[in-house]
Amino acid sequence: MKLPTLHGLTEALRGKLAQARQTWAAMPVSERFVTVCLSIMIVGGVLIRIQGVPWPNWFTFDEEPFVKNAHNYALGIADSNDHPPFGKLLISVGMLIFGYNSLGWRFGPLLFGLQTVLLAYWLGRLIFGNKRAGWMAAAFVAADGFFISYSRSGLLDGTMISFMLWGMVAAAAARTWKGVIAAGVLIGLSTSIKWSGAMTAIPAAVALLMLRRVSIFSILWLGIIPIVHTLVWMGALRLTGKPSSPTATWKVIIDLYKHHLDLGHYKNELTSPWYGWPILMHPIVIKASTSGLRSRYSSSVGNLVLWATSTLLVVAFPITTAVVAVRARFRRYWLTLLGSSTTRGVLVMLVGWFSFMAPWLATRGTRGNYTFSHYYLPCYAFLLVMLAGLAAHLERKHGKWIAGYIGLALAMSIFFAPVWGEFAITSSTANLRLWFHNWRP
Repeated sequence: MKLPTLHGLTEALRGKLAQARQTWAAMPVSERFVTVCLSIMIVGGVLIRIQGVPWPNWFTFDEEPFVKNAHNYALGIADSNDHPPFGKLLISVGMLIFGYNSLGWRFGPLLFGLQTVLLAYWLGRLIFGNKRAGWMAAAFVAADGFFISYSRSGLLDGTMISFMLWGMVAAAAARTWKGVIAAGVLIGLSTSIKWSGAMTAIPAAVALLMLRRVSIFSILWLGIIPIVHTLVWMGALRLTGKPSSPTATWKVIIDLYKHHLDLGHYKNELTSPWYGWPILMHPIVIKASTSGLRSRYSSSVGNLVLWATSTLLVVAFPITTAVVAVRARFRRYWLTLLGSSTTRGVLVMLVGWFSFMAPWLATRGTRGNYTFSHYYLPCYAFLLVMLAGLAAHLERKHGKWIAGYIGLALAMSIFFAPVWGEFAITSSTANLRLWFHNWRP
């Protein structure tokens, strides 16, 4: 195979730059403004995730049990934590590279948190068939404190979201049964971080059905999810010298399931009922530290512009869809406004939102209110991709309105950045952003 010459590479680069300049020149002013805003949101979101991630160099919030058990895996000692093993195994890799320190136990979640930005782009592009939707999805995820805070801590949730999105991307991109198997393996790995990851199978199956790129029977390959989960757990048990036969493994899983059902009897001041998640009733300050007169916060408060819009859409879109389905005369107006492709993408994302809400509605009688706001993280990921698809579609005819909306979202990100990225600020400055008592540490 002939390798490209330096001259050839230079000419190809010049051609790409010339094409980019032509595309930029052809854009309306509103689209240029949106493009600049999206670029700032993506670059800024990446930088906020990375800067100062090892600080503080002690355990914060819920890091300790996950980190200590990740360390146990590195030493071949049995895991005593009440979650599946894969996420802790990934945390242990960071500690093997950087040592038993804050950078080591936060490296893995940071890496997967950065991947989430890329995966949001990929999923938005595939589901809505629109590059612009992909860029908007990446920007929304990048510039939201809910995702930023969980990218900066040694916790499992951000990593689970990453594998969830990998599974959705694989399902949306599948053209043969092999692609469906890939989706099943990735969803199985997400399930092996937290059991809620298994709910990804529902929107993945709906995406496969609605996109119609593989045969209906290929969806049966998603049955590999529990097999992958069992194999991961068997491997982890074997690594720590515990009985790892299928029977012994399922006994461990069943015992852990019963333990989770029993958690409803416990009290925790950070709990938040499911109906409080969409309205930001009790977001958690994931990391908080003080140095002299300055404090550093990493709050899971989301971007209020994106959060409020997505919550309203959860209520409005299903109602509107039902009206359109019943009243045929409204259908042509609906299709003129959004089109069938965008509507299909939005419905897949709403299925994802509901799939991850359903377990907490179903276990209300056993778990009580022993639930936390970070359980809403996968739901919100689906909503932001949905929001991006709608915004990208509406930008074609309502560019100025979308430009104003994106600009407002960027301004909100800049305003909240100090309490997302652990900037050194005074408590009074932080309280100007963490408005309510339930928002503060």
